[in-house]
Amino acid sequence: QKFKAEETRQFFRQFASELADLDRRRSFDYWIVLGTVENVRNFSEFLPTEISDRVIHTAQSPVTASDTDILERLTPFFAEHALQDEAATVDIVRDRLRTWHLAAGAVGETLVQLQEGKVDTLVLARGLTRAGAQCTRCGFYLDRGEACPYCGGEVRPGVDLAESMIRMAAEQEVDV
Repeated sequence: QKFKAEETRQFFRQFASELADLDRRRSFDYWIVLGTVENVRNFSEFLPTEISDRVIHTAQSPVTASDTDILERLTPFFAEHALQDEAATVDIVRDRLRTWHLAAGAVGETLVQLQEGKVDTLVLARGLTRAGAQCTRCGFYLDRGEACPYCGGEVRPGVDLAESMIRMAAEQEVDV
């Protein structure tokens, strides 16, 4: 029995080491640990601190569970986690707007900052529909359909600004 217990501990130690190597290569944001209650508890002891600090969920899962079963079981957790992330992001934006700390709050101001490459994270309201314009000469997007203030060129009205901002953010590798 002692031999089996030591063999199990050695397996957990080796698996935790492989997990740490994978984490160094891929740099995952979070980890989820599934297994029997006893195995999760015992395995967690061997996880390096830099990984155990990023374990956001542990749960019991039978060895025979299929990928589909596991995803089905984790779907409510993922949905709740996404809502928490969204709420945290909204709180940060509100706080920064209130203190005028590195944030733009209007579509026009955000559009200018994005086009100048000054945006780290773009946060848009769900279902945002806002028509604007694009300069036919310099390509600058505007929230109003008047002459371009940068080059004086004519503007093409009816541009979907939300879609344009998302596209610009993707081109600049800005988080959306």
